[in-house]
Amino acid sequence: MLTTVEKVILLQSVDLFAEVDSEHLAMLAVIAEEVSYLAGDVIYREDDAADAMYLVLSGQVVLTQGDREIAVVEKVEAIGTWALFDAEVRV
Repeated sequence: MLTTVEKVILLQSVDLFAEVDSEHLAMLAVIAEEVSYLAGDVIYREDDAADAMYLVLSGQVVLTQGDREIAVVEKVEAIGTWALFDAEVRV
């Protein structure tokens, strides 16, 4: 498990949060949950509710749309960031 300080440091490395002060990131870090996935696990699907942002801490995540690979996300990159701004379903 990461400490709050470690989470803040990781959040600071995400472009979306680069200009956010540490105090506000600490509030986010306190509620951030760590979740592990195995290779091949589905994190979310198209049309799922956009209820969380994910930060890849190790490994990589392959994003697909239908049967087509659209991106590969590497360590310390965020996915699902639009969930922070609206409640639309995922695309």
